[in-house]
Amino acid sequence: MKKALHLLLLGVLLTITSIASAQQVNTLYFLENAPMRHTINPAFQPVSKFYLTLPVVGYTSLWTGTNGWTMEDFIFKGETGNTITPWHPDAPENWLDDKPELFVIDADMYMNILSFGFRIKDFGYFHLNIAEHLSTDVNVSNSIFRLNHLNTTQPTTIGLGMNMSAYTDIALGYSHKINQHWTIGGKLKLLLGQANLVMNTPDMTFQSTLDSIHISGTGNIYAAAPLNWEKLPAGPTSLNDLDLKDMFWDENASIANRLTSIIEPAGIGAAFDLGLTYQPIKNLQFTASVTDLGFIRWHRHAKASLHLDTTFYGVNVEYSDYVIDGQFSMDSLSVNLGNTLSEYKNALHIDNINNAPQPQLSILTANLNVGIDANFWNNRIGVGVYSRTRFYNSHITEEVTLGAAFRPFNWLNLAASYSFINGYWSNIGAALSIAPYDGLMLTLATDYIPLTYAKAATADREIPLPYKTPGVNIDLGLAIVVGTNLKDKDKDKDGVSDKFDICPKTPFDVRVDEMGCPLDNDGDAVPDYMDECPHTISDAYGFIDSVGCPLDIDADAVPDYRDRCPNTSANSIAHVDINGCVIDSDGDGVSDDIDQCPNTPMVARDMVDALGCPLDNNGD
Repeated sequence: MKKALHLLLLGVLLTITSIASAQQVNTLYFLENAPMRHTINPAFQPVSKFYLTLPVVGYTSLWTGTNGWTMEDFIFKGETGNTITPWHPDAPENWLDDKPELFVIDADMYMNILSFGFRIKDFGYFHLNIAEHLSTDVNVSNSIFRLNHLNTTQPTTIGLGMNMSAYTDIALGYSHKINQHWTIGGKLKLLLGQANLVMNTPDMTFQSTLDSIHISGTGNIYAAAPLNWEKLPAGPTSLNDLDLKDMFWDENASIANRLTSIIEPAGIGAAFDLGLTYQPIKNLQFTASVTDLGFIRWHRHAKASLHLDTTFYGVNVEYSDYVIDGQFSMDSLSVNLGNTLSEYKNALHIDNINNAPQPQLSILTANLNVGIDANFWNNRIGVGVYSRTRFYNSHITEEVTLGAAFRPFNWLNLAASYSFINGYWSNIGAALSIAPYDGLMLTLATDYIPLTYAKAATADREIPLPYKTPGVNIDLGLAIVVGTNLKDKDKDKDGVSDKFDICPKTPFDVRVDEMGCPLDNDGDAVPDYMDECPHTISDAYGFIDSVGCPLDIDADAVPDYRDRCPNTSANSIAHVDINGCVIDSDGDGVSDDIDQCPNTPMVARDMVDALGCPLDNNGD
């Protein structure tokens, strides 16, 4: 009986985790050429002038996982060496001490319907995306794993919650490069809700004996769907009383009204993304963004009550198992349910179904993305750190990824990562972006590459099981790209590819910096190959001519940046001091350029005429 219960509970949990899903792959952050990288940060601009993704194959992201739980937590070696589960009486009592209070299963799917973007020179990059989302969040209190004393009559209370949503996302985005340092971007999203299911059972109780376990509880259900909820029968209604076919397709209505009823969304919402990048120097970049900040207001929905009351009598299981060196083996397995499916169906009651008068509001799972990355060797090698914080309704998760990228060619990008995700380090990721042909680019990325496996052996085969992996995710995309430099073009032959050259018309055989611009060692804004005065001091900046030499507008041999008398006449330029002002060597108040008596004695300095000669009033 105990082994039967263990397998049943384990099967339920693993079944829930099998829901197809997708959370964005963190390793995609380091895949610079991937067109859909802008879904992480709307400020990111694709390298291509134009891209187009096709439905489904254009970009699909799938993810499923837990908040730090792995198969190793449910199947492990007991003190006697036998294979046990957490519900076995021999399971250590303290095994949950380092586990979260909630056991959470997240499942998401992002499927591209249509996506394209284009660059307008000197203005920015525009995006249009239409995608389908499916998100699932299931949480149960970890007390479910303490059901290991099956011979007690003391009931155990367990909370259970579920939130599932399906919606269409229509997004318009724009990214603008303000200057060589700052780039900003944003997206505005229209959300068309298709279906939503919220279930909350806070007081589910388990009361067990050696032979059976009694399960009972109540809860509430909110459901939204493109159904005609006005056709609900008056008064309390059970699930068996509903004619879902008639609510979906009213045979008495016109074809136009039927189609309108189907097409009309069950909910309307909005969301936005905001992002920026800051590049203080060419090889260093800081990024930050907030994505999926929004809501859906469900108006075509109903509420109901849930009641569960049943006794589970177990399953009959025959199997042999053992653990050797961490490898779980199963030679044979035979299962016979103690209850029939009809018994379980009759035990679950969904009633009091009513058309909900007030709209139901659901908040999207928002993301805070922060990253820093540095590039070397003409952008061929990159390293960085990327952090993502996800804000669920019931909890918050933090993910940190260390990544490295290798770009041997513009048409080939490789990335590897090591992540802390859902409470676990040792998550190895990899990503690939390849454009074997001009106009076509394939992207593939994952954060979870299992490194440790157990072997589930049957009579004729062995199946490897990644029992230390807390989740599975994958991003897959196939895009048509135009205007991407798949080859390392260098039109000015300065050794810097056109993709990174901000001075693309440098004359041949001119020494350049890492950005492709001619060297200017004295910093006077005149490149060295044109600078005839290569050692200009900083005081002269702003007072130099086209060949890098200090200006001297009045040609008095005193450069303008220190000339206090900048308008000296041509007749006076031979008579100026170090400050560019005309000299009066005898101090008589008449400058040397017009002084016809340049050696006036001191006693006569105040008695000279306009030409600097002593006055002779009596004419003697």
